[in-house]
Amino acid sequence: MLCQRQGRYDEARRRHHDALELSRSFDFPGDEAESLNALAEAARSMGDLARAVAEHDTALTLAREFSYCPEQARAHDGLAHVHRDLDRVDLAHDQARQALDLYTALAVRTVGRCRM
Repeated sequence: MLCQRQGRYDEARRRHHDALELSRSFDFPGDEAESLNALAEAARSMGDLARAVAEHDTALTLAREFSYCPEQARAHDGLAHVHRDLDRVDLAHDQARQALDLYTALAVRTVGRCRM
């Protein structure tokens, strides 16, 4: 995450990919969803919106399968931002609403960042 915050997106993606592989090898689906969301966030930062959508979608599917609500919310939040970047306003609002509902149910303090 530090690499990403410092704008070193290629390195961030490499490290997130390594984390993804470790999560898969140890069969930690929650961590796998977390890594996929992180990869998607780095892809969005790099302007690769198609990859960001694909990775957030995969994270969302996995998080739903294992009822891992924090990463479901994060995936919806990420998809809301990507769809907004793509001028898909209706999809962005739908994803933001789903993220907000999940974050609210989880009583997460960062709810305000989901509002579009």
